[in-house]
Amino acid sequence: MICPKCGNECDDNQMFCNACGTKLKNFVPTDQEEIVVPDRTRPTSNIHREESRTATINTGNKGKNDNVLNKENKGKNDNALNKENKKPKKNSRRLESELLDNDNITDAGFASKKTKAKYKNDKYNVSSNKNVNPKKSGKNVAIVALIAIVAVVATVAITISIKKASMTKKFNQYYNNGTVYYNQQNYKDARTQFYTASNNAVNNEQRVKSYVMVYKVDSIIGGYEKEEIEFLEALIAIDNSNIDYYKELIVLYQNNDMNSKIEPLIAGAPSNMKEELTNYNGTIPVANYKEGVYRNPINVELSSSNDVTIYYTTDGSNAIESETKTEYSSPIKLKKEGIYTIRAYSVDKNGKASKEMTIKYTLEFIKVDAPIIKPDSGKYTSDQKIEATAASDTIIYYTTDGTTPTTKSKKYKGAIDMPKGDSIYYFIAVNAEGVVSDVTTRVYNFTPEYSKTYDEALESLKRSIGGMDIIFNDNDDGDIYNFEYKEIAEISDKYYYIISCEMTTKKNKTKSTTYAVSCDDAICYKASYGSDGNYSISTSNDD
Repeated sequence: MICPKCGNECDDNQMFCNACGTKLKNFVPTDQEEIVVPDRTRPTSNIHREESRTATINTGNKGKNDNVLNKENKGKNDNALNKENKKPKKNSRRLESELLDNDNITDAGFASKKTKAKYKNDKYNVSSNKNVNPKKSGKNVAIVALIAIVAVVATVAITISIKKASMTKKFNQYYNNGTVYYNQQNYKDARTQFYTASNNAVNNEQRVKSYVMVYKVDSIIGGYEKEEIEFLEALIAIDNSNIDYYKELIVLYQNNDMNSKIEPLIAGAPSNMKEELTNYNGTIPVANYKEGVYRNPINVELSSSNDVTIYYTTDGSNAIESETKTEYSSPIKLKKEGIYTIRAYSVDKNGKASKEMTIKYTLEFIKVDAPIIKPDSGKYTSDQKIEATAASDTIIYYTTDGTTPTTKSKKYKGAIDMPKGDSIYYFIAVNAEGVVSDVTTRVYNFTPEYSKTYDEALESLKRSIGGMDIIFNDNDDGDIYNFEYKEIAEISDKYYYIISCEMTTKKNKTKSTTYAVSCDDAICYKASYGSDGNYSISTSNDD
């Protein structure tokens, strides 16, 4: 075997060149840098964006740790090699890397350049003395190599232990400082401390603790969406059993136009989480009706998987910028035909707004036939029943005060007696989906034909109260009577002319009396109007 560095001829079972000490197997060029294995669980981009003091802290730590490592490695490695090689030229740090990187170390020969020179001049060296046993010489070299390896491994183990202890101490210091700042709501300084703690984490437990706190602080401060994403991705790489990491990452993907990453994220999640994550909506509001054309009124409900406040508009204006946006508290009722554009977004407890959602609905209703009302509008002199009919799957509502009916108006339950005098009715029909028909209107004048006319009833009343023959005439006592027709009222299933009589005496005193005169026989009665809105009569017709 030829040494790739100095060209010296070596035995096949040698690991190091006796002339220059170069490793013969797994050869590493002398100018190659020490290999550093990256930590795949740590966010890789320049994400901390800290102030200059953060960089000072990190730089100071690095220099201090390197000095400790160099002193430990150099001293202990030199002591181990000096036992066998009085003046070793091999760099202890490079030797440490070579020995740790080589998984196939055997008991083959190990010697430095000085060691070979020693053996060349020694009378027991194989090349100068043929009486020396080659097996014994190889055994000595193997022992030297083994001792060196043990020394290096021990040095590395001790160095790693010291380094871990130092980093753990720093981790606890920075993490505790961050906790104090966090509780004081000094989130900027808290972030600096937590991030520096993450740089000193030596195990996954410490990484998770510090990453979670950096993420929380970034969420509160705002403007760190990229960093939040990278920390959550790192947390999932360490612990994929926490479904909250996935949900929060989905929200960030949604709000940063990274929807293409959601499906692969869910696909890589544990099987017991996939269904819940697939149905997870995040913070962007979701409507219960899909966009499209609807034939009936709809009540649009907005929801979000997270505890957030939702704001919306229905006129197509930007909900985030609108000054007339509405805070969502109950379903949005779309009752009339037309085109509606709902835009909505949410705000979380930290004041962070979600991406806006936009959805459009077109309402083109199925027509509901207006109710059929009998009898038609007109004048009537006999009792009438007002009847309304409509489709079997509808409900009829009506009003009598001239207003348009709604579902809060009187519900039609059966035939209605046509009232005396003038009346107006409005009817609508409403189906189960809330579609309202056109309005049907009826106007009536019901003046029944009675045995006695009003004039006959009035003459009877005049005779009854004093024999007067004309209105406004003075009677023999000097009193003045003024009669006024009020209405026809139904009292105990009979009809009466209601007439008011006002008498003014010669002493200028006024007295008013209401009379009820029968429409059938013109008999007069005193009448009174009750609080229930009905008239009653007394059997006495005396003044």
